[in-house]
Amino acid sequence: MNILPATISQLSMNGNLTWVRAAVRDFIFQVIVIGNPENKLYLKDGSSIELLFNEAEVILGKGSGENICIPNQFPCKVLSLAQGTMFTQVFLELAGHTISALLPSDSGESFSFQVGESLQIYLRPNDIFLQAVEKVQS
Repeated sequence: MNILPATISQLSMNGNLTWVRAAVRDFIFQVIVIGNPENKLYLKDGSSIELLFNEAEVILGKGSGENICIPNQFPCKVLSLAQGTMFTQVFLELAGHTISALLPSDSGESFSFQVGESLQIYLRPNDIFLQAVEKVQS
């Protein structure tokens, strides 16, 4: 599971759905949440949260992705590859954090990702979960 620290920068509500924009450094992630600030108290502008998303939900691509209709598109760099017989785990640097993507090994071979290579990641808003950050009292 990938976990990124973020700060809520904007909320838009419609019924029981909330469209959340959350900043991870200079990158703005867009997330759909079932619920609203009345029943999810961490949904406030400026709240510290964590973005969680599964490695299998990370889509990798080469090039700009300008013709792909996925709002979460971010540049990253390949840090390392762990190739298995069925799956390859690609470790990536995104906004100063390490995340990973999991893909079938034959996909990795056909794209021939290289350490140090620049890629784009794509994440659908419904594939990202939010988690409130517990404040430690001193």
